[in-house]
Amino acid sequence: MTTPNKYSSQREAILRFLKTRKDHPTADVVFQHIREDIPNISLATVYRNLNQLAAAGTILRLTT
Repeated sequence: MTTPNKYSSQREAILRFLKTRKDHPTADVVFQHIREDIPNISLATVYRNLNQLAAAGTILRLTT
C-alpha cells in the first residue's frame, strides 16, 4: 500500500477513521464522523480524499 504524495491532515483523519472500522463505511458515514473532529470539512473533500486513497492503493473501493 502506498499513500498519496501530498500530506493532508484531512486525509490522515479519514485514514485513521477507516483503520478503526471492520465494515466498509460509505462516504457519508465517513463524512459524519470526520465532521465531529473537523467541523469545516466538506463532503466533496471527503470524496476527493477517498478517491485519492483508493487511486494510491491505500484503501479499496467497493461498488454495490
